[in-house]
Amino acid sequence: MQQFSLGVQQQITPTLLLDVAYVGSHGTHLAGAEEINQPRAGAWRGVVTPTSASSTCVLNGQPAFLNSTCDRVLNQIKPYLGYFAVDAMQTIFNSNYNSLQTKVTKRFKGKSFIDGNFTWSRDLTNAQADYSGFVQDIYNVNGDYGRAAVDRKLLLTLDGVWELPWYKEQHGLKGRLIGGWNVAVTYAVNSGLPLTVAASGGSVINYNLPGGINGLNGSTTGGTVNDNAGLSLLGNTNAGLRPNQIADPNQGYGVNLHASKKYGQSSTPWFYTGAFTATDPASNVPGTARRGTINGPGFQRADLGIFRVYRIVDGLKFQLRGEAFNVANHTNIQSIGVTSTSSTFGQVTGYRDARILQVAGRFDF
Repeated sequence: MQQFSLGVQQQITPTLLLDVAYVGSHGTHLAGAEEINQPRAGAWRGVVTPTSASSTCVLNGQPAFLNSTCDRVLNQIKPYLGYFAVDAMQTIFNSNYNSLQTKVTKRFKGKSFIDGNFTWSRDLTNAQADYSGFVQDIYNVNGDYGRAAVDRKLLLTLDGVWELPWYKEQHGLKGRLIGGWNVAVTYAVNSGLPLTVAASGGSVINYNLPGGINGLNGSTTGGTVNDNAGLSLLGNTNAGLRPNQIADPNQGYGVNLHASKKYGQSSTPWFYTGAFTATDPASNVPGTARRGTINGPGFQRADLGIFRVYRIVDGLKFQLRGEAFNVANHTNIQSIGVTSTSSTFGQVTGYRDARILQVAGRFDF
């Protein structure tokens, strides 16, 4: 991993500091996962046929790989003949990260300050993780090149502490009772992580669209998922199929996307599920849906803390803290259904924590 940065720091006033930096990295020979016993796309045609494994391996009048039984005949043309899948770690992957990072800090009297951090970045790779997110086609590794699983384009964080000005030194009885209070606030807002569509062989792509009709092609479903290229992705491997992508899933095409985000409420689709269809069993081209083409839900949260340090005697202090996480009780979506053959495809399936309140105390001596 090669890392590089260039930054400029300027003290604008004695209490105001600005920091601006370009930060980047380039990764080579990164670890990733492949099914190394994979035939080339289309190599099965005229050599083997899935119908020799089962007469049910047919789709739209064409021989088709629909399940692991149909998949078995591919063992005859794999690089390691006679073997099923061979999942392995490979160090052939790359990544690149580029970002603009800024920070502004303003200090006030005492312990009070305000701090702001903003990052505008792009993180791209053809390996999403060391041993998950397998490449679909090992002969076209860069076909999986796209947004990294942790790529958040925009991140903003504001935080600060306000030391309340009265009786800060806690002199006398009144000072000990009402002095020494501090208020801390943190506000974070991030753009969403990328989502990648998956599929299960032999199952139908469910659009789950309002009205039931895909406005792009007039269909009610996206067809039956199949391994048309014969990549042997339906057997004992962690690699998986992806469907074709025919449009931008982040556009609504007449459907009001992610209109409802309230806790526990059924939602409209987060993305346009009609942008995906099953591959044609007569084609040798694997699913064209690339990684990370769906913009996932963002994140927004404000936390509030109020705390006070009581000076009991010399060398002994007691801190009382009251904290509210997600104090505005903002709805933050945690997960979206991305398996195209699931009944939850495109739907909100989970939420992050609602408001949490807690009180704590601590002795320091």
